[in-house]
Amino acid sequence: AEAAGAGMSALLLPTLPARDDQKPDREDERRRIIASGGRVEPLFDEDGEPIGPARVWLPNMMLPGLAMSRSLGDDIAATVGVYANPEVLVYDMSEADQFMVIASDGVWEFLSNEQVVGIVESCNGDAERAAQEICAKSYQEWRAEEEVVDDITAIVVFFEQA
Repeated sequence: AEAAGAGMSALLLPTLPARDDQKPDREDERRRIIASGGRVEPLFDEDGEPIGPARVWLPNMMLPGLAMSRSLGDDIAATVGVYANPEVLVYDMSEADQFMVIASDGVWEFLSNEQVVGIVESCNGDAERAAQEICAKSYQEWRAEEEVVDDITAIVVFFEQA
């Protein structure tokens, strides 16, 4: 099996190592963006206090303000090193791999791999219910932590065991 992530989504197989999200403040991503002429810093309020996560900015403008370092089709962000090249991990699946979760960055912002695995395992093989519960828990965390809610999308697939 191959696992790939490009900015806005990530794949989780419970037996894989933890995700390493493609965010602008991850050191290798930051270096690429800065080398391409971009800036990596959070948005600042009127008092100069940081608001929210690190974002990608053009050198002299408050655009595009992406909180991710990879994206599909963002022509402005592409000028400062944001690209769609996925990170690919080749992985030999085993019988221990019972399901996978593909979810948007809005899910992973506040939910850990362990929390998502726990939700899926509690749904007893019901993929639709697991996806709904992941999204509901993610929404609950966003409402508790932020004034806005990011996109929240989850797909759960259970594998048939031989």
